[in-house]
Amino acid sequence: MILHAFKNSLILSLISSVLILFLGFFWAKALGYLGAEKPRFYRFGVIVSLFPQFLPALFLILSVLYLLPHWRPGLGLVISIQTVLNIGLCGWFLDVVFQTELTDQAIQAEVLGSSQIKFWFELGFPKIKSSLLKIFYFLFMLCWGSFSIPLIAGGSFGQNVEVLIFQKINSDFDWKGALWIGLLQSIFISAIGFLFLQKSTIKIWTTNRQREFNSRYFQSQTWFFIYFIASLLFVGSYFLGAFQSISFASPDLNQSILRYLPLTLVLAIFVGLLLYFTQMGLLYFWMTSKWPDEVLKFRYPSEVLMGFLFLVFSFYIGKYISLGLCLAILFLPAVWRWNHIFIKTKISEYLVQAEIMGASKRLSFSHILFPLMSKPICFSSAIGACWTCG
Repeated sequence: MILHAFKNSLILSLISSVLILFLGFFWAKALGYLGAEKPRFYRFGVIVSLFPQFLPALFLILSVLYLLPHWRPGLGLVISIQTVLNIGLCGWFLDVVFQTELTDQAIQAEVLGSSQIKFWFELGFPKIKSSLLKIFYFLFMLCWGSFSIPLIAGGSFGQNVEVLIFQKINSDFDWKGALWIGLLQSIFISAIGFLFLQKSTIKIWTTNRQREFNSRYFQSQTWFFIYFIASLLFVGSYFLGAFQSISFASPDLNQSILRYLPLTLVLAIFVGLLLYFTQMGLLYFWMTSKWPDEVLKFRYPSEVLMGFLFLVFSFYIGKYISLGLCLAILFLPAVWRWNHIFIKTKISEYLVQAEIMGASKRLSFSHILFPLMSKPICFSSAIGACWTCG
C-alpha cells in the first residue's frame, strides 16, 4: 500500500511538473509579448497568471469539470487540474528568468541572426539550466503535496502519500504508521531536493525591472492569443460555475458563508503577518548562517500531519490561533523558496561592501536587506494569506 501510494505520487508529480514546465515556457513567451508590446497591461497579465493560486482547490476542480464535463476521474484529470493551477506561476517565473539571465545572450544572438531553435538549445537552456531545475523542484513539491485534488479527481490514482496518511489517521487510527509514512516522505523529498539544489546558490531576483531589450526570443504573439483565449474560457467557466452554485445554494448555506467570512479574513491576515515576520526573522539569521535556506529548501511539511498537529495545539492555545500557526508552518517553506526563485539582485555584493566598510549586521539588515526584501516577502505572505482563505 505504501509503495502504491509513493508510486502514484511520483507519477502524478513527475508528469505534472514536466508538463507545467513545458507549457510554462510558452506562457512566459506570451507574457514577454505582453510586456514588450503592451507594457501597461503586463501587471494585469501577471495577476491573471497567478489567479488560480488565489482559488480554493474545490473551486478550481469544479471550473475544470465545467469545461470538461465528460472527463472521468483519473490520472489525466489530476494532471490537467495541476497544470491549470500552476502554469501561470511557472510562466511568470520563467519570464523573469529570461529577462534577468539571458538578455546578453539574446543580444548576441540577435546580431548573429540565430534562429529560435538554435538560440534556445545552444545558448538559452544551457545557460538557465540551474534555474530550470529549481523551478522544476518547486513545481514537483507543489504537485507532490496536493491532497484535495487527487482525493477528489484522482480515481484509481487518488491514493497518493497525503491521502494515505489521512486514511491511516482518520480511518485506521494508526498514528504510528502515519508518522512513519510522513517521515519516509520527508526523507524522500529531502533527497530529491539535495540532488536538484545542492549546487544552487542563493539568488535574489526582482520583478521591478525595465525591459530595456525586448528580444524576439522571449516573446510570441501566437502563444499570447492562445493563452488569452484559454484564460478567458477558464475565468468564464469559474464565474459561471460559481454563479450557478450560489443560485442553487440553500439559504442556510449562504447565511453560514456570511457568518464565517469575517473570521476567515481575520485568520488570513493573522497567517500573513506570521509569515511576514517569520521570514524577516529568518532573513536576519540568514546573514550569519545559511541554515534557514538549507533547512527550508528541503523541508516538506505534510498537509495531513499539519492538520492533526492542529488538534494537539488546540488543547493548549485555542483552535483559531492553533489553526493559524499550523497554516503558517505549512506555507513557510513554499513562500521561502518562492522568494529564492523569482527575486534576483546583487544583494550579496551589497552585504560584502557593507561589511568591508565596517557596517554592523544590524545596520546591514535595516539598510540593505529590509528595504530590498520587504515588498517581495510582503507579496509572498499575501499569497499565503490567500491560500488560507482557500
